[in-house]
Amino acid sequence: MPHKSDSFLRRTLSFTVFALPLTLCFGTVAFGQGQGDGSSVAANNQRLTAEHDSAVRAADLPPVNEQKISDDTPSPSSDSPPGVEPPVLDGNKRPIAMTPAEELAAKNHTTTNKGGASLSSAPKGDMLTRLLDRVNDQEDRIRTLQGSVDVLQKQVDTMQAGFDKRLGDLKFQMTHQSSSSDASSPAPAPAHEPSKAADDSFAGLMSSARQAKSQKNYKKAETLSRQALDKAPAKGKLDAQYLLAQSLAGEKVWSKAAVAYYDSYKLSPKSSVAPHALFGTAQAMHALGDKQAACEALSKLTKEFPNAASSFKTEVSKTQTQYQCS
Repeated sequence: MPHKSDSFLRRTLSFTVFALPLTLCFGTVAFGQGQGDGSSVAANNQRLTAEHDSAVRAADLPPVNEQKISDDTPSPSSDSPPGVEPPVLDGNKRPIAMTPAEELAAKNHTTTNKGGASLSSAPKGDMLTRLLDRVNDQEDRIRTLQGSVDVLQKQVDTMQAGFDKRLGDLKFQMTHQSSSSDASSPAPAPAHEPSKAADDSFAGLMSSARQAKSQKNYKKAETLSRQALDKAPAKGKLDAQYLLAQSLAGEKVWSKAAVAYYDSYKLSPKSSVAPHALFGTAQAMHALGDKQAACEALSKLTKEFPNAASSFKTEVSKTQTQYQCS
């Protein structure tokens, strides 16, 4: 840039030097014609002559140092590989630090093949094509995974439907057997009054039922838990239902226990009671001789509650081995 500025200044001053004599001549004639005063013409000629001399002295600039200009111009570094832009230098010939964006642009400017040769970066069209290919690959993987999830969900739905049908048939059999026995046999005279709790509120009935269960008086626990279930508020139904299922399992009335356990699970499938209710359902179905239903209940338990307590998961695993579940 200094070299270009000096050249421009030289041309301007040279033009001024050549133009001033002409201006002096024409100015002298015009001024003489206009004023008609010889002394004024002489004074004007002196003034113009002085301006001409000043312009000549100003044009006498020192020669340009071409070597200095070439030294200030950065040359490609011998250390830079072919095709790589040389670093930008400041006034002290030190490389100017690049911003992260500039560094990324410089890295993407060239690529190196396996043999070490420097290659130009791929055109933008090829880069876009590769990105689209990656997106398509990811979409294919997602579709594959979604298909696997759909297959597993269909298997779970099929297992759930079969399990519900077995329990529904079991409940129907129990209802039919109860109706038949009631119609065929006369009602026996009550030998004693039904079990009653000192406190017939829901809380009192639950407390009495738990006490009877702890004493292994499962029949009394069943009666009291049924009474508690009839009076249970919305938040207490699950506890009363699960206590009834435990009482029936204690009596070894497996068909009723299986239904009661599964009803406990359906009341709140995400509660802390739900995995234990499914485990009780599996035990009751196995006691009834339905190994397939028992294994399906255990499989459902492990899939829906993978984060259950480790001790409980160990017990479930041992039971699956005992039942020979595949």
